[in-house]
Formats: sequence, C-alpha cells, structure tokens
Amino acid sequence: MGKRIFKTNADIARHIKAGFGQGEGVSYKPWVRVQDIPSTGRSRKVPGIKSGRLHHTLSDLEYHYLLLLEFSDEVVDIREQFPLFPKARSRDIAAEMGIRYPMYVGTQLPYVMTSDFLVTVQDSPGDKKRLTVRTCKYERELSDPNRGP
Repeated sequence: MGKRIFKTNADIARHIKAGFGQGEGVSYKPWVRVQDIPSTGRSRKVPGIKSGRLHHTLSDLEYHYLLLLEFSDEVVDIREQFPLFPKARSRDIAAEMGIRYPMYVGTQLPYVMTSDFLVTVQDSPGDKKRLTVRTCKYERELSDPNRGP
C-alpha cells in the first residue's frame, strides 16, 4: 500500500472508527503502520515484549529507541506512531513561529502528525503511572521546519 493520504475529515473519522491511534498494550493500533508509508530508511515490524504486539518503527533510530524502552524497568507500555490531532492552538503556535502547518497534499485538511512514542512509565510498583511523549529525529531532520512531513 502507498502512503496513506486523507482528503477529508470523514477519511480521518473512518480511520479513528477503525481503531487506529487507540488502545493500550496488545490492543493498541498505531496511527501509521510500516506498510502505510514509503520509508527513506529501514522500517521494521518488531515483536514487543511489554505490549505483546508488533511495533511499527519507521527508522533505525526509532528501532533502537524502542529497544531501550523494552529493557527499561520503568516502562509499562509503549505506543508508537501516536496521533497528535491538529488543534487550533498548535496551528497558532506554528504561525507565531513562522512555521507552515502541514496540510495533506492537494487539500486544506490539516495533517495528523504523530509522535514516535507515547510511553507509559511507572517508577516503581504502586507508584502512579504517567505518560511521556518522545520523538526520535536525526539532527539533519531538524534544520528546516518548513520542509514538511
């Protein structure tokens, strides 16, 4: 399958209804899967020890970070390619910084960006669980914020 492109809000709603970007542990479905987009590097489907499901990593960097998370005693759950739905505030922040908020090709539909990882962490048994968001990017990918997704 080629790159998934949404043309309308209804397309995004169908993707959500199908369960993508939702769930925890074994029931989580990444918003973006390896087969959904062309990769400029090596993408992988990696069996998860903690989650009991396949993880979809889109680069060597994401894969190596996933391995670190798998072996951390504090990590309880790992959700990769987690959707960050476009909100007016995020578009306003981008505009204030002079960064063009990305739209799906050929549309005026704001792009659903993803964080590489949403990680559930618990410092020790009995402690409150908390969420952390992590994005893994190579330095060369950080140079031009208007380059687009």
